Amino acid sequence: MSTDEVPIWEVIDEFKERVKGQEAEIKKRRDRIEASETELEGMRLALEER
Repeated sequence: MSTDEVPIWEVIDEFKERVKGQEAEIKKRRDRIEASETELEGMRLALEER
């Protein structure tokens, strides 16, 4: 292996960590969307009662 080559397992581990980070960010965004949808649904119901 030459000095500028990286072992494949290091590349795989780095990729896995990036994917985990992206999955966590997606979950946060999904949670915010669900909270907004719940809030909007409550507002819609309140307006319908008027």
